[in-house]
Amino acid sequence: MGQSSPVVALEGLELAARNDDVRVADAVVYSLLVISLDKKLREVLCVLRTWLDQDTKSKDRVNPVPFVATVAFLAFGDAYTGLSTQGAGGDTTRTEDQFLALLADDSSGECQGMVQAALNRSLEYGLVEQALAVIKGWARETEQSDTLRWAVCNLVTGWYMDLWNRKHQIGMNRVLNEMKKWAADESRAVRMASAAARAEIDRRVRTTSVPLTMPRIVFEK
Repeated sequence: MGQSSPVVALEGLELAARNDDVRVADAVVYSLLVISLDKKLREVLCVLRTWLDQDTKSKDRVNPVPFVATVAFLAFGDAYTGLSTQGAGGDTTRTEDQFLALLADDSSGECQGMVQAALNRSLEYGLVEQALAVIKGWARETEQSDTLRWAVCNLVTGWYMDLWNRKHQIGMNRVLNEMKKWAADESRAVRMASAAARAEIDRRVRTTSVPLTMPRIVFEK
C-alpha cells in the first residue's frame, strides 16, 4: 500500500504511531523508510514535520507521535548515509546521499525546517547525541562539495540561532561543544564543516540584537 498509495499509507501510519507499543513504533519507522526509498523522501519528510509539530499531550494522555517522528529522522539519517557508501556487490564506492542532497537543494526550506524541528525534539527526548551523529555523518560527505558543506553549515547555524533566540542555553552549549569536537576530528571534511559553521555562527551572533541577559559568544582560536 505504501508504494501504490503513499497518502493513505502515511495517514494509517500516523494512527499507528499513536500506539505506545515500542514494537509498533519500530514498524512505523521501518514503513516510513520503505515508502521514502520509493522516491518519496520529500513527501515523507513533510509528513514527519507535521508529526513533530504535534503537542506531546493529546486528550490528557501522552502523544507519542512526535517521539516516533524524531526516531524516524535518526533512522533516515543513518540509512541514507549508509546507502551512499554502499555500492554494488558490497563495494564502498560513495554515491550521493539523497537526504543530504535534498537538504542542499531545499529552496522552500521545508526539509531544513523538518530537520531543525527534529533536532529540537532530540533535545527534549534526550537523543541529541544521536542527532548530532547524523549531522556529523553528513559533514563527512562534504569535502568535495561546497554546496553540501554549506547545507550542513546552514543547518547547524540555523539550529543554533533558533536556540539563541529562545535562550536555550543548554542546547546552545551542546552545539558549540560539538563544533569544538569536530574541529579536532580526523576527517578533513568534518573539520572544514566545523570551521564554516563556527564562522557563520559568529557572524550571525555579531549581527543580531543580543538580549541583555545573554552574553556574546567568544570563540576560541
